[in-house]
Amino acid sequence: MRAVYDDGKRHCDGKVKGLWSSGLVLETEVALPIGSPVALVVLSGGFDGERLGAQVAGVEKGRLLLDLLGLDTARWTLLQALVDGKPPAAALPVGPLTSVPPANVPVFILSGGEDDLGDPTGAVKVAPAPLRAPAPVAVAASEFQLPTPLGGARAAPRPPKNPVDEDSSSAFELQLVELGRAKAALEDENERLRAELQRVSALKSALEDELKEALERLDAVERSLKR
Repeated sequence: MRAVYDDGKRHCDGKVKGLWSSGLVLETEVALPIGSPVALVVLSGGFDGERLGAQVAGVEKGRLLLDLLGLDTARWTLLQALVDGKPPAAALPVGPLTSVPPANVPVFILSGGEDDLGDPTGAVKVAPAPLRAPAPVAVAASEFQLPTPLGGARAAPRPPKNPVDEDSSSAFELQLVELGRAKAALEDENERLRAELQRVSALKSALEDELKEALERLDAVERSLKR
C-alpha cells in the first residue's frame, strides 16, 4: 500500500510496512516528533476517504510507528485486511468515529492494497438479493349486490361518503357559527360606542354652556369694575 505524505508544503511517497499492536508501521522519509497528531485518509477497502486520527508513537530510521487513536474493531479488521491482502470473511457494522483528527494536521494518504485478482482488499462483496415478482392483489367483491328485474344484471354499489367532504362541511358550518358570533359581538360594540359618543356629545354641550355662562359673569364683573 502506498502512503503519500502531505502537510501542505511538501509531498513524500512511502508505503505501509505492516501493523503493530495498536497501529501502522510506515516506511517514509518523513521524521515527525513523537506525539505529533496526524490524519490517515484511507482510499481503499471501503473506507472511501475517511479520515482516521493517529499519533506518532515511535520514530526509527526511515520508519514511523503510528498509534491509531480509538479505532473500533470493525475499522481495524478492514485495515488489517487491506495490509494483509485478505478480505474479511463477513461484513462488519461500522459506526461513527470516536476520534476525528483536526483539519490542520499532516496527512498520510493510504491507497492500494489488492488481492491476487486485482480487487481491493478489505472490501466485502455482497451479492444482490434476488428479485421477486410482486404478489397479486386480491380484489374484494362488492358487498352491495342487489338483484334487479333484468335477470343476472346487478346494480352498481353506491359509492361511500367521502370523509374528507364531511369534514369540510363540518368545518364550514363551524366557521359560519364563529362568523355569526363575531358579527353579533361587533354589533354590540357598535351600539356601545354609539351610546358613548352621545354621552360625550352631551357632556361637551354642557361644558360649552357652563363656559359661556362663566364668560358672561366675567364680562359683567369687568363692566362693574370700570364704573
